[in-house]
Amino acid sequence: MTEDSSTHIPEGKWVFDKSVGDCFDDMVNRSVPLYDITLDLLGRLALRHLGVGHRRTLVDLGCSNGQALDRILSIVNADPNAGNLRVIGVDCEKHMLDRATARLGGTVEFVQHDLRNPLPWNVMSSKPNVVCLLWTAQFVPLEVRARIFREIRECIDPSGCLIVAEKLRGQTSRFQQVLASEYSAWKVREAGYTEESVSKKATSLEGVLVSLSAPEQKQFMAAEGWSVEEVTRYLGFASYYCLPR
Repeated sequence: MTEDSSTHIPEGKWVFDKSVGDCFDDMVNRSVPLYDITLDLLGRLALRHLGVGHRRTLVDLGCSNGQALDRILSIVNADPNAGNLRVIGVDCEKHMLDRATARLGGTVEFVQHDLRNPLPWNVMSSKPNVVCLLWTAQFVPLEVRARIFREIRECIDPSGCLIVAEKLRGQTSRFQQVLASEYSAWKVREAGYTEESVSKKATSLEGVLVSLSAPEQKQFMAAEGWSVEEVTRYLGFASYYCLPR
């Protein structure tokens, strides 16, 4: 059973250690606005590329404990038109992959891999129809982030899609100040966190979670060969439906 994430108050720089893993389900649901709504939409968009007739592949890069992947697969697998599906989940943390394996059983191939390195061969060779990058790229250093989008573009099926979710920063320091204030207030008001825990988590994430502004995010992906459509945004959290050009 997942723990109450309000008891997790980080000290020092943020890391995805076991203490985060123990409360990750609760933490994500309480920290990402429109979490379920976003995943349901992205699952329906993914389904458009996973139709009947052929072996299809879905890859989740940064799958953590499998919570988001489980939600997307529940939508895909419920559709009678979904094709024969291969699913690959990738994450660098073994304790997260252990939880994902317990959640999703033998239905997913899990790969332990750090995205700061080139994508693993079994992902590149699978020619995926759908790639998920959900609140993951923001934790990858900017100097290698472009390579990830480029490698996905190189290996994805020409009729496939990339679905991305990210936390954004404001376009100016003034916008960022307002967005950060409103987000912190939302976490206290709607998610039930204390102001102390919100403040300490924000401090611990500085330099670990590196966001782009909305225009920068779209330009960043477009530069690596993607046509990009923003499909949700609220309190600086956005998701994108991307097609290879």
